[in-house]
Amino acid sequence: MYLSSVLLLPLPPCYHGNVVISEVPAVATLKKEPKTFAFDHCFWSMEDSNVKFANQEIVFNCLGKDILERAFEGYNACILAYGQTGSGKSYSMMGTNEQKGIIPRLCDALFDQIKEKEANDLGFKVEVSYMEIYNEKVRDLLDPKGRHNLRVREHNILGPYVDDLSTLAVSAFQDINTLMSEGNKSRTVAATNMNSESSRSHAVFSIIVTQTLSDLQTGVS
Repeated sequence: MYLSSVLLLPLPPCYHGNVVISEVPAVATLKKEPKTFAFDHCFWSMEDSNVKFANQEIVFNCLGKDILERAFEGYNACILAYGQTGSGKSYSMMGTNEQKGIIPRLCDALFDQIKEKEANDLGFKVEVSYMEIYNEKVRDLLDPKGRHNLRVREHNILGPYVDDLSTLAVSAFQDINTLMSEGNKSRTVAATNMNSESSRSHAVFSIIVTQTLSDLQTGVS
């Protein structure tokens, strides 16, 4: 089962509830009813001096914590950041050294929980992969050779997967941050009117957590 959170950027400046978006008709004579969209959360992140301001911690607490809890329960979970160039996708997901985004906070919380849960009969392994999808081609961003056009296949039980995609073991967020930084150097970028180094591709960063429960008497895992 897959669980997902979609982060739309920029989000309307309001609190929780419904958002009504009115469309301007292409022809003046046409009349359309306003469309209503329901969101679980809406965040105001324009001015940090405003009492309604939602910082990175608030966003993580609303979106990241539940995702992590479900992952430890064995569910596949996904956070998708969607928005135009310059709307804040990278900032929301990665943040800065002073204002960590969702991924650093989620990884910190992940390894903190592993330390709390680890025992003689319970072990954890964390692995990551990082790929780019550009012009319908899949590229491994963690492969120094930069292999292009990897094949997307489908397992009859596990579902879709990318053949020959690198999967590297990590033990702390610093390991993940280093791999992401190296992978970002290989991403396809181009200048736009809003961003001189806009990413031209979709990037998918995956974290795989494996829990192993062992019977200390029989040694069976």
